[in-house]
Amino acid sequence: MHGSDTGAYDAEGRFVPAKFEEIFTKHAKVRPDALTSEEIEEMILANRDPLDPQSWSAPEAEWGLTYKLASDKQGFLHKDSARGIYDGSLGVHSSQYLGYIVKYMDQYLGCSLKNDISIQVVGLCSLKNDI
Repeated sequence: MHGSDTGAYDAEGRFVPAKFEEIFTKHAKVRPDALTSEEIEEMILANRDPLDPQSWSAPEAEWGLTYKLASDKQGFLHKDSARGIYDGSLGVHSSQYLGYIVKYMDQYLGCSLKNDISIQVVGLCSLKNDI
């Protein structure tokens, strides 16, 4: 878990289905069962904690990579695909997903997680100077 997140995981790292559903209820405007890249960006900005700018890159990386991995050819990230990444049923192991996020942040966002930071991605994962 990190600042500026969606709340789809609780403090113990457990998936919270109601908070996940809330993402689509609040932000899926074109289709109720999918998000566009613009809707994802809107969601990220809506959840951004203005007092915690260091937390801003984590949602960009998580959702950017989720969109790249799971959106369809028409540019929609379907709820079932996103849920599969959140709850692990998509078949991507959390450490593999974390590796994708680190590479994505380095390559596309120009920032790195190689410093003393912790990040939660798909369950409870932490990253501290060991990448």
